[in-house]
Amino acid sequence: GCLWLADPRGRFDLVHDDRWRMIEKQTGQTVLRLVDHGRLLGQVTIIPLPPGPAVPTLDVFQRDIERSLEGQFNHVVSAGESQRSDGTTILRVASEGEADGLPFRWIHYHVTAPSGGRASLSFMVEVGQLKQFGEVDRELVDGFAFITVRD
Repeated sequence: GCLWLADPRGRFDLVHDDRWRMIEKQTGQTVLRLVDHGRLLGQVTIIPLPPGPAVPTLDVFQRDIERSLEGQFNHVVSAGESQRSDGTTILRVASEGEADGLPFRWIHYHVTAPSGGRASLSFMVEVGQLKQFGEVDRELVDGFAFITVRD
């Protein structure tokens, strides 16, 4: 059970598990929620970024996340960088903290293609749902691809 999602402005395609449900699809962002047997497991916000040639360093990306979660941020769980066979660079930072009195894990990705396409994917998972959530963030990012225009 996989579904295909095309960005309304033609910037990316996403092949994803059919448990992800569309919540919001706008020009600036796409929001999906992961629902399994009627239970909400997590949410992702996908934001296409303006094209750019430079990939931020992992340290800079991590500091940006800590700033963006100010007041909610507790600690970084893990941080890493990888590269796909097509040359796409993927930065991943997982952190934990609290929102509305509940413990959450945020998993942030910065994806940069050799063509200059860039996107931010931010997952939010209640800590109690982490076991059921598993590795679906990685699976969703694996299904994310920038659309390349051929002449």
